[in-house]
Amino acid sequence: MLVDVVEIILIFLMSTYGAIFLSMGLWLIQMQRISKKFNQEPKKLEAYFDKLTKRNVFYRMMTNYLIVMLVLSSVVGLTIWKDRPVYAIFLFGWGVFHLVYKYWQKKDQFSIIIDKKKK
Repeated sequence: MLVDVVEIILIFLMSTYGAIFLSMGLWLIQMQRISKKFNQEPKKLEAYFDKLTKRNVFYRMMTNYLIVMLVLSSVVGLTIWKDRPVYAIFLFGWGVFHLVYKYWQKKDQFSIIIDKKKK
């Protein structure tokens, strides 16, 4: 019983922080593909990055995290928790809760990023 609880806690923690790491990797892959796409046209690449605001980067990173967390919870649910698929749903819910809690905890820092540019 205790081993099962420890296993679940470890899987939740490893999945949460693994999703953060993998979402950063996904962001880097996206930026690499964009730079390769506009490699021959540096003016378009510069225009793309000029349009890219901190707010867009923030929303893309959060979306990447949720996508990676959904994939990780699905994989863990299909491989480790075959007989308990509801744990996979709770794992994704934990990921969403973690994201919302970290946002709420550091709201002042994120408000600087999310605020619209005042022209």
